[in-house]
Amino acid sequence: MGKKILIIVLILVAIAIGAYEGVSMFGRNRISGKLMDAVLIPDAGSQPRLLVLTDGSFEYLSTTKRPGKEVKTIKGLFCKTYLYHYDPMAKAVLQRQKTKYDSLPPDCVLIPIGHEIWEVPVERRFYTTHLRVLDAKTGQVIMTQNDLAKKFPELASGILRIVADVKRPPYLKIYTKDGRTLIYGLEQKKLYSDKKDFLKSLDSQLGEIKLFVLADPSGGARKRLFLVTGPAFKLYHASFMESYFAKLSLLESFYDARAEELARDKVFLEGWIAYQDQTIALIVHQDQVGSNSPRRITCVDAEGKVLWTLPQKDLFQGLELSANDAYSVKTFVQDRLRVKRHDSTLLIVFKPKGFMGVDIRTGRILWKEVI
Repeated sequence: MGKKILIIVLILVAIAIGAYEGVSMFGRNRISGKLMDAVLIPDAGSQPRLLVLTDGSFEYLSTTKRPGKEVKTIKGLFCKTYLYHYDPMAKAVLQRQKTKYDSLPPDCVLIPIGHEIWEVPVERRFYTTHLRVLDAKTGQVIMTQNDLAKKFPELASGILRIVADVKRPPYLKIYTKDGRTLIYGLEQKKLYSDKKDFLKSLDSQLGEIKLFVLADPSGGARKRLFLVTGPAFKLYHASFMESYFAKLSLLESFYDARAEELARDKVFLEGWIAYQDQTIALIVHQDQVGSNSPRRITCVDAEGKVLWTLPQKDLFQGLELSANDAYSVKTFVQDRLRVKRHDSTLLIVFKPKGFMGVDIRTGRILWKEVI
């Protein structure tokens, strides 16, 4: 009897493996797996092309019993990622590259730097080091963490871990085996002793910058939009207290900066800025306060003009706030929403649901892919 049960279990496991691998094979002609990130390929010609990164692993919850407690951990089978070359207009997979892992792959972002795409983990779980630099056109690996370590004597002891910060300007935080934490500026292609050293270098490179900030001076849900102008060193990655915007002169005292309110006739309920550069801000906000509300995305320029708004129906399911979904609160949604700009196109990625391209000038949806 015991042997029969074992045989049945083995048959079921074999069927499950075959089915899962069959789905993966079928995925050669479509995007499959759990979406991690996507990026527009620079200089792809008149037709847009994307690199899309997904996690094709099979995840399961493992329970280990120990004296007095149970330990639950997420583990994986068939651990791998897929990198797709994708034509969003034709909805066609042009090429698929598979990378195998011994365990679940890290959650990575794709950061476009010139003609390179940097694939780097974000800081959520502890992983050993992972870095791949890809040729933007071919997707081939042109550099790894070992190659990066050879470029700088400060990394001679070896790299323990690398994580990315995708705020503008993007940088890598590198933990070394001799106990140091260094900063690598992706656009500068330089290594800095710490974050302060990195930010100081921005003053000589950028001088004065503009920064969009959402704030409700009373600390409530009715966020107003401000444009803050000041030295790059003090503004980049600054954490502003909302009360400062009740008396704008405080910004001059603390940051040597000045501010003006934009779009004075608008408030953005429970809003946050998903993307900004020196010309536009992309704001995610709710239709109403409370535990249930659609969300929308509004684009505002540096003059305070509202360029366009996309309502919930044009966005992705799961972006709305729902009392029945604990992961729909602002903190989790912020973590899942990534926005990149390429010329006049905004690429909006909402993990793991899908991605869409939007014309910056008009808000017209150029393409949309739900995974």
